[in-house]
Amino acid sequence: MATSGLVSVLIFIVVVLLICGLLAYLLRSAPFVDEPFKSWGVWAIMAVAIILIVVKLLELLGVSI
Repeated sequence: MATSGLVSVLIFIVVVLLICGLLAYLLRSAPFVDEPFKSWGVWAIMAVAIILIVVKLLELLGVSI
């Protein structure tokens, strides 16, 4: 039972990191966005990814948000 939960969390983490990595790559390679906004956007994307992963891990531990 716990193994299937861990596998689902690992799959979720991989999917979130792939999507956020793609978004960060697209943002960094966008020629119409100025440099300070690119770095802020990448940080925002990383923050959202970390929040999503932490919420999923807390759900695995039984904490309801």
